[in-house]
Formats: sequence, structure tokens, C-alpha cells
Amino acid sequence: MSTRQIKQKGLSLFIGCFGLMACLPPPPVPRVTDKNGAPVAFLGAPSEEDEHAASALSREITRLRISSPTRAEEKEEALLKRYPASQAAALLLYERGKSAQALGELMEAKDHFARLLLYRPQFEKTTQVRVLYGKLCLELGYDEEAMNTFRFLYANAELDSAINELAPLFAQSLVNTGHHDQALELMVDRRNNGSLGMNERAEAEESATAIASGPLTFAQTKRLWERHRSQKSWEFVQPALAFRLAKIYYHVRDYERAEEILQLFSTRYPTSQYGRRARSFYERLRDRFEVDPQTIGVLLPLSGRYKVYGERSLAAMKLAFGNDSRFTLAVRDTGGDPTTAASAVEDLVLEDHAIAIIGPLFSKSAHAAALKAEELSIPLIALSHREGIPEVGSYVFRTALTVKAQAEALARTAFETLEFKTFAILFPRSSYGSSFAHAFWDEVIKRGGEVRGFESYEHDQTTFREPVQKLVGRWYRQSRPDFLLLKEEIEALELAPHKAHSRLEKLKKNLPPIVDFDAIVIPDSGRNIGLIAPALAFEDIVMTHNPKTLEKIRKATGNEDLHPVTLLGASTWNSPRILKGCDRYCENAVFVDGYYSDNPLPKVRDFVAAFSEVTQAKPRLNDAQAYDTADFLRWVLESTNPATREELQQGLLNTTRFQGVTGSFKFNQDGEADRMLYTLTIADKSIQLYKRPQG
Repeated sequence: MSTRQIKQKGLSLFIGCFGLMACLPPPPVPRVTDKNGAPVAFLGAPSEEDEHAASALSREITRLRISSPTRAEEKEEALLKRYPASQAAALLLYERGKSAQALGELMEAKDHFARLLLYRPQFEKTTQVRVLYGKLCLELGYDEEAMNTFRFLYANAELDSAINELAPLFAQSLVNTGHHDQALELMVDRRNNGSLGMNERAEAEESATAIASGPLTFAQTKRLWERHRSQKSWEFVQPALAFRLAKIYYHVRDYERAEEILQLFSTRYPTSQYGRRARSFYERLRDRFEVDPQTIGVLLPLSGRYKVYGERSLAAMKLAFGNDSRFTLAVRDTGGDPTTAASAVEDLVLEDHAIAIIGPLFSKSAHAAALKAEELSIPLIALSHREGIPEVGSYVFRTALTVKAQAEALARTAFETLEFKTFAILFPRSSYGSSFAHAFWDEVIKRGGEVRGFESYEHDQTTFREPVQKLVGRWYRQSRPDFLLLKEEIEALELAPHKAHSRLEKLKKNLPPIVDFDAIVIPDSGRNIGLIAPALAFEDIVMTHNPKTLEKIRKATGNEDLHPVTLLGASTWNSPRILKGCDRYCENAVFVDGYYSDNPLPKVRDFVAAFSEVTQAKPRLNDAQAYDTADFLRWVLESTNPATREELQQGLLNTTRFQGVTGSFKFNQDGEADRMLYTLTIADKSIQLYKRPQG
């Protein structure tokens, strides 16, 4: 096949015509703008008079370049402005474009060539200018302009040398604009051109193979494979094309078609550079469907800085499976590393043939593992509270207690149990504090309540006078009408300066706090609550609900409308540290958590006793979640007896509520654990399950 035949065969694909010469692409018109960014239109051919005037001005410019270069430049600008479509202007633009390109001023060169092509399309060196312009567009990222330029040049080229020069440029512009399939067909046809030299042929083959194995879309790959899978001229690129299509089918979970294509390699392309990779891929595809329903994968950090957490979680999981010899835990150490976690998921699927995976614990590893688990279609139950984990895909679940779940549970308790409707939120500027504060506010809005105070503080702050005063209107006193009125009364007395000052200070000190809310939500640690609660009391915020104490305060202050508030918190409050630091100020405070170690339920007591015996430590929330996750998975495996991972995935979604040591839960359709949290309170200097007061 000749170069010209190759070009015509290729163009019939790109242009979509049957009569090639009847529908060759028109010459592209470069986009040129003026100094204000407005597009410049084609002016048409100049008059004979303008041509003569432009020619005369050009001769004058030539003389001035020696005697007065500055004057010559002024005349050049006049020539381009008055006679832009003249032959003289075209020559000047060509000269300027070549000069700018030589100096590396590519945008300026592109602009000169664009103006030349717009104003003087019949210029004798137009083809040369179009090639230069197309190359500049390609280099500068103006890919659409480059593609249109090279399409026109390629369609109109007559000499083999020109066609051979333009083909790689045209192909690159097609790739850059997403027309990878057209670029591949062009390069395949070029490679099969019998007039090419050995080096050019090798370059075309390398380019075609790179396109076939890389940027093609699913639709492009499928179309090319179906069209050219049996053509001898495409044999050299068929393995790359087939291997790419197999990978795409695999990723869209069309495993049957992926397997069908991979099997071709053993008969049609066994010696190709993709042959070994295809065999390995086929073995992996086959192995991923082999499932041992009694093997459960476990991903935990058993080395590195998080080792202690991993060891505790593993101990809890082993307790959940007990001495049940039917099940095997295939444990992998993530080391807290995302790459290691993802690789471990693959090992658990391809080597251990696990039916499901529990873990990892921490956010980065959990996300990496979730992506790989979704790719391999194995149910993974993450123990990380990182947002977005279940959203990775339908095979990813999560049992860890999230910030959103805590905020929802606290709001439910506040509205439905405590019957509160108005709130203040005081929170640290940390990821956890900010997330909780905004999640709780969202819940308040959903339930028709109000947030009447919203203040934050630094996460490592140790004094809280300023944020507390801001919360209750004692910081910006000048904005309070009651303060301004009393201040005016003092000023009206015209007292001596020292007496006026004394009266004013007393007014500031005794200015009552604005407490127009039922509760203060503080999503912080037990240690900080011990510092914040006294600061609240110092600003005359009453937190006790003891009737006798309230009566004493009313008599002492004369405030019959005294409004006591309740402190509300989350799982971070469930610590002995809050009892040490908070003292009497936190009495009757209410918070939520997914675990309560002193729960009298037999299942909780048994877990605490067994875990303490094995680890010599009292279990925490993370340990209890690991135990419940393993216990829940064992329960699902026993009750549904799944033979495939897909059956287990459906079993996880369709189970009834499971009663664990962290309360009852089940997975919703998004893979998130829908759980009922414990409502806890501080009473008699201890953390207890909350009980609604009688009467």
C-alpha cells in the first residue's frame, strides 16, 4: 500500500466521507483577537491600491532599518495596522514569527503566524506557515487548533515526504484531543506503509502499541477490537489492544468477557510481550473466584507505632471466634501503611481465598484497603471512623463509631429524652471538634430546634474565659442594650471619676450571662471538660439540677427565672479523667457512646472479664468494636452459610439487628452500621447508664 493510499484510507475514517475529494476538510481559520480580547474577522483580499501602498511602505522600512531602527519599527506597526492583508504585511509577519520562534518566544510566534494565516491565506508559504503554526499549537497545548491544522495539511499533502512528516504530528494532536482510536488507526496504517524506512516503521509501531496499551477509552478499545481483531495488518498491535480490553472488562466486573479474551493469548499470542502478563492475569482472575467460606482475613497494625492497638483488636477478635475450629483467621500486618494494607487485601483474596476481611483500624490504611477490596469484590468491614469509607463501593462496610453517628444519637437523646430544643455549642478547632459541632447543628435544624450560641477555641487551649464569655454575652458588653442603659444611668449621676469607675466595674462583674439555651454541647476530651466546666461556673452559668441547690441560688441572686443548663458530650467524655477534673460541675451531664464497660448485661460482663484475663487490661471502645465486628461476622456466616463473597455481601446487608457489647446495630444499604448508642450520665461521681427521672 502506497503512502497516498494509506493517507486516503485513514482520512475516510477521520472525515466520515465516502467521496474523499468531495469533502476534504476546509482550511482552518485561526482565532485571532485584538488587544481587548475581541475576535478579529477575515478582512478579504486587499485592493491593488493598498498593495502598492503597502509595498512602498515596506521599501521605506528596509531603508530605515539601517539608518533609524526605531523609526523602522514604527513604520512596521503602521504597515500591519493599515494593510494587514497585504503581501508586504504577510512577509513581515512571517519574518517576525520565525524570529520569535528562534528566540524561544513561542506564544508571540504563534500569534504572528495566526495573523498571517487569517489575513493572507493565499500567501505563497502558507503550507510551511501552517506546519509551523500547528507545531506551536501542539507544543503550547492548543490541541484542538493543532488537530484541525494537521487534519487539513494531511488531507492536502501530495508528497510522500510531507505525509510522513505530518502523520506523527497529526496522530499526537488526535491523542491530545481524546481521539485515541483515530490516532491508533492512523499509526497502524502508517506502520504498514511499504515505502517507509526501517526506523520510521519501528517508530510507527512503537507509537501504535503505546496508544493501544494506554489512553484508549472503553468504547474506543471495544470498537477497535471488534473491527480489527481478525485483520492481519493489525496483528502486531492486537495483543496490546486485547490485554487492555481484558483489564477494562475486569475493572467493570465483566469477568466472563475478561476471561474469554485472556484465554485467546494461549493460542493466538503466546509469545507476545503481553503473553506472560496475560497468563498471570488469567491465573489471578481464576484465583479471585476461589473462596474458602471458613477463612476470614484480618488487617491490623501489628508492628510500628500502632502495634498496641492492633494487638488489642486481634485479641478481641480471637475471643469472638473462641475455640470454633470451623473458622480460620488469616492475619496480615499492615504496619499502619496504606500500600501494605492494599497489598495484603490482594494476598488474602488470591492466596488465602478469604470470604471476608475485617480491618484496618486507621484512616489511610482503611481507605487503601477499601479501594482494593472493592476492586476484588470481597466484603471488607472497616474499623476506621474516617468519613467516606463505605462510599468506596458496595463491598465496603464499616462498624466503627463515626462522628456523624454520635451527633445524631446525642441530638436524638436531647430532643426525645431530655426534651431540649435550644442549644449552645462550644468546641475545639480540631477535625473532630469541628466535624461534631457542625454535624450536631445539622441535626438540630432537622428537628426544628435552635442553636443560640456557637463558639470555638484552640484545640490545645488551657484557659477558657474568653470563649465562655463570648458564648453568654459577657465579652462584647457594648453590644448589649441592658449594659448600655445601666452605663448611661451611672454617667448621668456625674460621680467623681474614681466612684464612676468603681460603679462601672461592679456593673461589668454583675452583668448576668445570657443563658437562653437548654444545654451546652462540648465535643472535647475528658481532660479539657475538667477545665471548661469551672470556667462556665465562674461566669455564673448554673449547671446543677438539684432542687435544693437551685432554690438557694434563686434566693441568693433574687433571680426567680434561673435557667439551669445541662452539659452534653460524646464518646470522648467516657473516661475516668472526666471524673477527676470535672468534679461537681459535671453532675447530671449527659453524653453518648458506643460502649459502656460497666454495663450489667451478661454479654458485656463476660466480654470484659475475658478480655481483661487475656490482655491484663480493661477493654476500650476500639476493642469492643473489634469484638462485635468479628462476632457479628461469625453470626452472619453461621446463619446464612454463604458459598460466595457476593452471597455474604447480601447477607451482611439483609440481617436483622445484632445485639453486641457495643449495643445493637445492623448495616444500612450504604454499608454503614446503623446503631443504637448508649446514653450515659455522670451521677454520684461515677459514669452510669442514663435513666429518665421518675415523675
